Amino acid sequence: MRELHVRHPHLCFAFKDSVLPACTMNLGPQSVSFVHADGGDYPWIPGSIHAFGSYNPQLGGHLIAFDYGFFILFSAGTLSLLSSSGLRHGNTAIQKSETRYSFTQYVSGHLIK
Repeated sequence: MRELHVRHPHLCFAFKDSVLPACTMNLGPQSVSFVHADGGDYPWIPGSIHAFGSYNPQLGGHLIAFDYGFFILFSAGTLSLLSSSGLRHGNTAIQKSETRYSFTQYVSGHLIK
């Protein structure tokens, strides 16, 4: 990212010195992500998914890895690193009275070209 910034000093990064220059905030209040792969992300640098809110992780909000056929209990405050372009993933719904937000960081494949 430093080399990119040296070449293009007008670029503005979300976080100083982060290797993950792009981010998305899903502000819900009941953020759910259906099965998908982020094809525009660079596959060889894992992105991060960070969950927030007030929900029962036993009942919902699970991170699903569809290609591998398993899910992970994903409590509020949990952070996961994964290749979001190479792994189909999503999360389960939460209860109607609960809240769930997420914050993701990633590297766009277009930055690496």
